[in-house]
Amino acid sequence: HMRLGFSDRQIAEWFAEAGLALEDSQEFEPRGQAEARLTVKLWLGRDRRMLIADPSNDTLPAKAYQIGETA
Repeated sequence: HMRLGFSDRQIAEWFAEAGLALEDSQEFEPRGQAEARLTVKLWLGRDRRMLIADPSNDTLPAKAYQIGETA
């Protein structure tokens, strides 16, 4: 958040240093007529290591069988 000193570039750099991939960001504009208004921004990151460890990413090579399984 620029008013607080966080730019999108700074957040992206922090994510990269932490091993996170910046997936998306969303900005929420203030509502109402109050004088003190603040825009909120959320950044969504994904841990790249979780993608590697996710069993749904595993594939068996052609003609391979799991242990105990026969053709």
